[in-house]
Amino acid sequence: MDFDRENAERSQHAIRNASGDNPPTSTGPYRRAMAYVYASLILLAGVAAYLLADQRRHIREAAHQNALSIALGLETAATSLLQQPLFSLRGIRTDMASGSPPSAGSTTGVLREAMRFDPVSDYLGVREGVRGEITVVDRAGNPAFPKILASLRDAVPRWTGSITGLRQLIQLPENNDWYLPVTLGFRRQGAIEDVAFALVPAQRLIAGSESLKLIPESRVSLVTTDGTRLLEYTRGLNVLAVNGPPMPPSLLRLAVGKSDVVELVEPVTGHRVIVGYSRSEALPLFVRAVVPVSSLDAVWLREAATPLIVLAVSLAAIGVLAQRLRTTLRRQQVYVAEQEYLATHDTLTGLLNRDAFMRQLEQAVGQGSGTLFAVVLLDLNRFKDINDTLGHAAGDRVLEVLGRRLNALLPAYGARVSRLGGDELAILVHGANSPETLEEFCQRVQACLAETILIDGVELSITSSMGATLYPADAQTSAELIRRADIAMYSGKEELRSFSRYSGHMDTFTPELLALKSEFAKALREGGLSIVYQPKVCLSSGDLVGLEALSRWSHPSAGSVPPAEYVKLAESSELIHLFTQFMLKSVARQVSCWRAVGHSIPVSVNISPNNLLDHTFVEKLREVLEGASLPGHLLELEVTESAVMHHPEMMLTRLRAVRELGVHLSIDDFGTGYASLSYLKRLPVDTLKIDKIFVVNLADDEADQRIVRSSIQLAHGFGMTVVAEGVESREVVDRLREYGCDYAQGFHYSPGVPAAKIEACWLHIR
Repeated sequence: MDFDRENAERSQHAIRNASGDNPPTSTGPYRRAMAYVYASLILLAGVAAYLLADQRRHIREAAHQNALSIALGLETAATSLLQQPLFSLRGIRTDMASGSPPSAGSTTGVLREAMRFDPVSDYLGVREGVRGEITVVDRAGNPAFPKILASLRDAVPRWTGSITGLRQLIQLPENNDWYLPVTLGFRRQGAIEDVAFALVPAQRLIAGSESLKLIPESRVSLVTTDGTRLLEYTRGLNVLAVNGPPMPPSLLRLAVGKSDVVELVEPVTGHRVIVGYSRSEALPLFVRAVVPVSSLDAVWLREAATPLIVLAVSLAAIGVLAQRLRTTLRRQQVYVAEQEYLATHDTLTGLLNRDAFMRQLEQAVGQGSGTLFAVVLLDLNRFKDINDTLGHAAGDRVLEVLGRRLNALLPAYGARVSRLGGDELAILVHGANSPETLEEFCQRVQACLAETILIDGVELSITSSMGATLYPADAQTSAELIRRADIAMYSGKEELRSFSRYSGHMDTFTPELLALKSEFAKALREGGLSIVYQPKVCLSSGDLVGLEALSRWSHPSAGSVPPAEYVKLAESSELIHLFTQFMLKSVARQVSCWRAVGHSIPVSVNISPNNLLDHTFVEKLREVLEGASLPGHLLELEVTESAVMHHPEMMLTRLRAVRELGVHLSIDDFGTGYASLSYLKRLPVDTLKIDKIFVVNLADDEADQRIVRSSIQLAHGFGMTVVAEGVESREVVDRLREYGCDYAQGFHYSPGVPAAKIEACWLHIR
């Protein structure tokens, strides 16, 4: 749609209304008529819904009764059928248990005699307890083939006790039929333990289902009381499945010991079914009849088709009437709506304008701190390039497309978007009650903007920088919400991040922060910073293996300033480069001095991800090493885990260039970031440092123990050495040795101390 043309038409319509060509009339009668229509629709739909639901309920109740009847009927039939094989087995036991061990011929005679009176079993057999030999006869009384005997050796156990056993079905090599083994163990004179068994065709067990009125998709299954699935038969598909996985204990508890019907969700398929259970009193067996609820719904829909058609026609007729009334009503509302639109919307994009947004924001703030919402400022990246390359008309068309997309997307999230001016947009998000919810929302907006736009044959992919504030957590006035969202947006733009939520450390515009920044810069220029060194100790030998350099700032009036405070201040400005150079040069000079007196001790220095973004950093590092005549392996740079994922490809290139200088690299604060293993394995890193939050309570915290142990194993798997930070007790040292950690540092060995104390206590330089 062409927004300029659309708004022009709306303006002309508003002018005609204002001149009297289309005078507004009272909308009260139309509103009442619409209310009657809607009430009729609701009443008609409600009655139809009740009748359909009642019909569905009757179908469900009938299905419950049918499932239980099916289960009872099949259980009775199966129990009756299996009584005959059991009778035959008891006869075999009686004939064989009283006499001496029979010969193969006499055993065959007993089996033939039993088979004469057994119309159910296809095979009868005995497995002797001493030699494990099997004797089997078929329906005709003939001995079974050797292939059949071989297949039965694994299917028939040597001894089952005196309890009747039902085994999983077997398939004999002479045909494709399945058989249910029914076994009975007994002792002959001399305590010889034998097993008599019968093979019942599976088709006989399911023959009774043909006479039952099963829904085509329903199925029946035979299961032993210990959960062993024997068979499952789907009548509609004529599919027989045998020896399925054991029944889950939750379903087994429902079935064993009673006959009942339940409705549940099958754990494997996730389908809702009605299940009837019936337990056999004579055998360790129960029968399940399963009716899918979806099949019942299909039956219900077929029966409800005619009422639904009548309902649809009725609703359509009433809908036509409602539409005519609605059209008439809207004619009376056009004048006011058009005037409001022109007063509150941007004519190019169709979005709210600045005045309308500020009124909505003031209204939201006026509701008090009990209302949670967020303000998001959005600035399109490199939008000027589009205007300069394709012209301002192309830029306007881009804004029109983005306006339509956002207007379509945001109402579903309770959000409104406005154009503040140029390529800057603002979004008011109601219900954003947490930073996580807000970030997820902004990711969806980014995805909406990123869809390709075709302008004059050129495909454009738009990105943006977004800054957000939460009310009342980040600010309590509309002006402050806008200001701080703007700060967050430009902070994210500087760090090449698409989304940034306001944080106090971003706000460098307070008088206190400006003063502190100036004083820190002065301390860098005039030598107001000092360096202390914390030892790294080999856990196996207790020897000093390295040092970590840490900065300290003693403010002339405020005293000692915490490093976290001034380091964050430096990272938010260009001072981070001067600060890092100060640390590198100071450490390089000190290491060279120690090296001159015979102590080649490596020292590590923390660097910021902003240092690695500087394309001159590697060259400056080379100059530091050459200026101090220091070999690269005596200097180690520590990079945080989150830093290596900050523009990963660029970081990887920089780190490889650093490693080519011979400088060692380590990942600091491991476990607190989000580096992926696929990226971690590509890094030219020598050492992994486990963050102290996982080490301090290592002796007592099982979760920390698991994390530390896994981190050590992971690092060793990548060929890295491991340093544990924050070691403060002997118990932690012992635990780290047990896990195979290489090195440790912390107050248990020493805090950060000046170079002179390192020389006296650790290097023994006099």
